[in-house]
Amino acid sequence: MKEIKFRAWYKEDKVMSRRFTLENLQCGQGVLDDFNKMEIMQFTGLLDKNAKEIYEGDIIKHQDEGERFEVYWSDINVSFKIIPISDKDINQELEDITFCENSKEFEVIGNIYENKDLLKGV
Repeated sequence: MKEIKFRAWYKEDKVMSRRFTLENLQCGQGVLDDFNKMEIMQFTGLLDKNAKEIYEGDIIKHQDEGERFEVYWSDINVSFKIIPISDKDINQELEDITFCENSKEFEVIGNIYENKDLLKGV
């Protein structure tokens, strides 16, 4: 069974929490305020070529082609997908099979919050 894990990007502090659980949120009135202060990303259940966990929001690079991709959750397809950084503006998606069955061909090189420079000038 796939382990359900999360991480959170705290917008104000610009800090990534590597071990985030929903229990980390305080109970009561401040819960919605806490959610507005962070971006929560789910673990895809996949590992890259270095056995590093892949989360939505990660930027990954294909080992042979060198092309960079963003990992994201598709509400339409109800699955994790990747999109080439170079084609992000035209919203071109790759088939799930490209990523899910071949995750070991990719390497996590950063994420969209801490490494915005990787999203430019491909």
